[in-house]
Amino acid sequence: FDWPMQMLLTLLILLAGVITLSLVAVRWIVRPLERLREAADALGKDIHRPPLPETGPVEVAETSRAFNTMQRRIARFVEDRARMLAAVSHDLRTPLTRIRLRADLLDDEELGDKIRRDLDDMQSMVEATLDFMRGTVSREETRSLDLMALLESLSDDAEESGARVRLRGQVQTPYEGRPVALKRCIGNLLDNALRYGREADIEVTDSATAVAVTIADRGPGIPPEL
Repeated sequence: FDWPMQMLLTLLILLAGVITLSLVAVRWIVRPLERLREAADALGKDIHRPPLPETGPVEVAETSRAFNTMQRRIARFVEDRARMLAAVSHDLRTPLTRIRLRADLLDDEELGDKIRRDLDDMQSMVEATLDFMRGTVSREETRSLDLMALLESLSDDAEESGARVRLRGQVQTPYEGRPVALKRCIGNLLDNALRYGREADIEVTDSATAVAVTIADRGPGIPPEL
């Protein structure tokens, strides 16, 4: 009777030792993996965060080393892109300024005003594009605007280029939005309609809850298989 009890006690001690060692080993392996997961989650918020310690089991240490190398490469890419965007921004502003000065010298005041409005739009679009490429939020504020005046301006510009645009409908109340972004969005749709359909219809539907702007063309359309 004593011998089985001693054996059972020995087995229990061995089992407790194995469980303890297993927990220590698992913790030793899992802790670096948890740090790696936390670093991956934080990478999008701060590309310049401190590098991971390259410790732990061989596989985990190599993974941490690869993660640190990736982080350094991404940081270099972001810095290079920021420098490139700063140069592009400077280079684009220079010809825009020259064109603005030449518009001021025109004898035709109406043409000069149109050119200056186009330049203002180009300047705003350039800045919005650069902000987007930098990964920053657009600085354009939402404000009340005359949506019909914006649509009429786009239609007039298209017709001056020889296109045929029909504008139907009416907006009864001012619209709250971002003028430059909205003009860019509708302008892109209108340009596509004119490029593929030669002419375009703009229809505005105003209701108590929303304003719908529909741009239709008579182009070839997209093949059904696509």
